[in-house]
Amino acid sequence: MGDSGFYLSKSRIIILVVVVALLLLIEGLLIGLVARPTCNVVVQDETTTKCTTTKSSTASTPITEAPTGPWTAFRISHDHLPISYNIDIRPVLEMNADGKYMFYGTSSVTFSCETATKYIILHSRKLIYTQSQVTLTENGNNIPMKSMMYYKPNEFMVFKSENLCEVAKLHDIIIKIATQRVPHS
Repeated sequence: MGDSGFYLSKSRIIILVVVVALLLLIEGLLIGLVARPTCNVVVQDETTTKCTTTKSSTASTPITEAPTGPWTAFRISHDHLPISYNIDIRPVLEMNADGKYMFYGTSSVTFSCETATKYIILHSRKLIYTQSQVTLTENGNNIPMKSMMYYKPNEFMVFKSENLCEVAKLHDIIIKIATQRVPHS
């Protein structure tokens, strides 16, 4: 009696594994793109944004009032070249009444201005700012800050100064924060 069963060569097993992996990847991408919520953003003024989230479908609603500014780009522009970062964090290891963790500290970034601009854009993912004190300096001299806003679609903190930064000069932005960290869900 002979052995009965289904046999595959090594090359066919490798091809089968690659095909299954590609199918799973394609399925995951399609699910992510179809079920992805879209955010229609309206900038009411420079300090507030309004985001209405809708499930995307085959007929999506175009954004009628698109905000303008460098914060709408998917990536941060190359207007500022970071030179160094200093971060001092003091966490509180117990949840507050809202079920969130607090931390306090100072974050400072020294950067070179590559393009004259009034905007400084930093990533700020999953942070909820409850208090913020921002100092912008150029060669040790304070530069007045005009406004600050959070642009939720790209998770950017946008700081606007009164004056354009001077090209090729070093600047420091120092942010003293007391903020809540959203627990992973």
